Amino acid sequence: MRFRPFRHLTVAAIALVTMAACSPIMGGPGPAAADQPPPAEAAPPAPAAPPAEAAPPAAVGRSCRGAVVHPVDAAGIGRPWPRLCIQIGGVLRLENLGPDGLRTSPTGKLDCFYAAGVHSCRLVHTGSVRLDFAGDRQLTLDIAGQVSPPRPAPACDPVGTYTVDASQGGPPPPALCVQLGAVLRIANLGPAGFTATPENNVSCRYEAGVRDCRTVRAGTVTLTTTYDGQETRTLNVVVLR
Repeated sequence: MRFRPFRHLTVAAIALVTMAACSPIMGGPGPAAADQPPPAEAAPPAPAAPPAEAAPPAAVGRSCRGAVVHPVDAAGIGRPWPRLCIQIGGVLRLENLGPDGLRTSPTGKLDCFYAAGVHSCRLVHTGSVRLDFAGDRQLTLDIAGQVSPPRPAPACDPVGTYTVDASQGGPPPPALCVQLGAVLRIANLGPAGFTATPENNVSCRYEAGVRDCRTVRAGTVTLTTTYDGQETRTLNVVVLR
């Protein structure tokens, strides 16, 4: 903590302070002290700046897992879970948890798909997120953009072609993780009704109702389709090198 410097005291003021310190507590000030100006007051200290919360690094060391599938028994009891670090593209599999038993803060870093008591949450954006389960249990997860040295990514698919049928209704499909160079094929969709965000992460070619989008940059790309006036559907795809 920094303080502003005291103003200079005059020699007479210093003498006054010394005399006051040596005089009895019950005694009043002497004549000389009454003729002297009061000592200057010190300026108040500057307020301390609040400590900033450190953001997790984009690249982390050996303490962070790669893009793995990590199971968690959300119904378990006992000691709190240790803080986790998993590479983007991995999956946090929360087992034995009802459809309304999960809260995340902030939202948007996980793309979760629920079925039969299991939340399969793909890690789609970097940063830290806190997960709250039914029963007041919490888990803090750090999502790393890359892991050094590189590790296997069993939660991600190899280079290939992955087809999305834009004419299918229902909820959005589960998020994907693919290797750089994979092709995302959007079938049964005309030349309109499609966006990719960010658009420079893929290179798309359209012909006869089929759009082939090759992944050309690592990161997360969101594909948005609207088929024949139906509800807009989105698909998050994590692309790893």
